[in-house]
Amino acid sequence: MNPRPPGFEPEELPDCFTIRNTEALLTQVRHELLVEKEKANQYREALKSAWVAGELRSSEAESLLDLANDKLGLRPKIAVDFEQEIMGDTIEGSQKRSTLR
Repeated sequence: MNPRPPGFEPEELPDCFTIRNTEALLTQVRHELLVEKEKANQYREALKSAWVAGELRSSEAESLLDLANDKLGLRPKIAVDFEQEIMGDTIEGSQKRSTLR
């Protein structure tokens, strides 16, 4: 007699609980994280290159926003964190400050 209650036998568990499916899910998540990291690094490098002179032209700001939002599909927080790290502000904040001068 098996001491385990029903529902805990491997053949009784739904497919989503199998080790094989769990490994496949972990592989997929790792891949998605790697892709997101590569996209984030691409944005970070583009931002650093554009910010060399310590300011962004309007066309550079538009290109960076297009890169982050449309081409790379970065989550807004990732882009904002890099902007604040590199520029000390967001692109939008930097553009507002430059129009006030």
